[in-house]
Amino acid sequence: MTNATDLTQSAEPEMDEVELLPSERNEVIILWADIQRKYGDRPANGITVMEMVNEATARFLELGFKVIIDPSNLEVTDNDEVVVSPVMYIVGRVEKKSDGHDHERHSFEVQQGLEDGVEGAMGKNGQFLDRPGRIF
Repeated sequence: MTNATDLTQSAEPEMDEVELLPSERNEVIILWADIQRKYGDRPANGITVMEMVNEATARFLELGFKVIIDPSNLEVTDNDEVVVSPVMYIVGRVEKKSDGHDHERHSFEVQQGLEDGVEGAMGKNGQFLDRPGRIF
């Protein structure tokens, strides 16, 4: 048997552990496919598999998910070639890494007057409102 060169054989990620919103599910599938594409043509030796696991873990943390990737899932093709098909499990959520600016908090602080000392908000028409409330 030879070392596998295809890491892209694994099916859709296992997502039963954490309930995902449809948009999150799409993000997870796209990211997992991107990682598989990146490592799919590389030889499936221990170093490549660990690089893949480390990169995937870090990138999923950026999305806000804690994952476990099981690289021990092996399959044998019709050509007697061993193929590594890592399986990814989402096991929890973590706080997403932000872009550095919390827009909701900034809006709240401005409305409370913490930025310039003047309490209020701008209305939909651009007019100043004394009391922040619904401005839609």
